[in-house]
Amino acid sequence: VQIFTFWFSVPPKYFHYIRYAPQAFFLHAAPELVDCKAGGGRNALQPFLDTAKPQPWFPVIQDVLAEKKNAFQAAGQAVLHAGLGVLKIGFQRMGDPQDKKLKAQQEEKERLQQQQQEQEKAQNARIGQLFDGKSAVATHEKYLAKIYQELSPEDFWRLYWKKYARFLVTSTPEQTLDILSFWFDTAYVESGQTSYIAQEFFLGLVQALEMAQKERDYGKAATNLRNTGRQFIQQRNYGWYALLDPLLGRA
Repeated sequence: VQIFTFWFSVPPKYFHYIRYAPQAFFLHAAPELVDCKAGGGRNALQPFLDTAKPQPWFPVIQDVLAEKKNAFQAAGQAVLHAGLGVLKIGFQRMGDPQDKKLKAQQEEKERLQQQQQEQEKAQNARIGQLFDGKSAVATHEKYLAKIYQELSPEDFWRLYWKKYARFLVTSTPEQTLDILSFWFDTAYVESGQTSYIAQEFFLGLVQALEMAQKERDYGKAATNLRNTGRQFIQQRNYGWYALLDPLLGRA
């Protein structure tokens, strides 16, 4: 717990001579935590989780270990179960005076489902703003903090990573690398002690890249990204690229 507290709280300038040490830590921390959970179950991590619970960064780690569920799937399952329950009661009370009340309850559940779908669409559009325009870096700088505050961390990252995966395979290598440069340099320095958004990005990046590998044309995109990234280490001083290269998988 003390180790995690150190890495979450230490300012980037502390590593003036060892650049990108915090980013490297968080890139490797998430897979290690997930592997530990998979190997020994949640009980293997329980002493760590119990001790870490009072820490301000605990929700971030908790989200890494949470079982991810598609929002539509979760909402759909809830409405489905509720609807089946209503139907069951309805059959049992066929002709009952309360049928109108049961119908009203079903209509309310359908209304809530429609509302959830509309909310998801609106949230998706907000995240899409980060990748709109000629420069995704400029839109990140302009909208990122505001959109992050508008959504829950779970909703933000679920939608962000989905957009990011598509961006990776549809944009140029230069655009993808510029976004990563924003996260490695600008976001990590500017977020400071006000939020853990930069740490959350690096904790989720490995899984996001694994998700992107399922995208059509990922192999070609990864090859182009690798070739350009190795050039930009010197050309644009993207020293952080050495941390990314092994994560791109076989391409």
